[in-house]
Amino acid sequence: MTDVRQLRSPGQTHPLQELTSRIIGCCIEVHRTLGPGFAEVFYQRALLRELDAAGLEAAREVDVLDMRRSTP
Repeated sequence: MTDVRQLRSPGQTHPLQELTSRIIGCCIEVHRTLGPGFAEVFYQRALLRELDAAGLEAAREVDVLDMRRSTP
């Protein structure tokens, strides 16, 4: 398997690196604020608010088309 890091030149960043960093930052902030022990729904709601505050559009539990199967 090819390591995707080998496909980029030294110093070149991934096109989604900034977005990914912002999303991870929001996740870390939610974890720092709430800590462990809550039901998943609390983390979902908090993350949605954190992403919104960061100017990132997001939605919870959206339906995703399963492309693995040829029949619906």
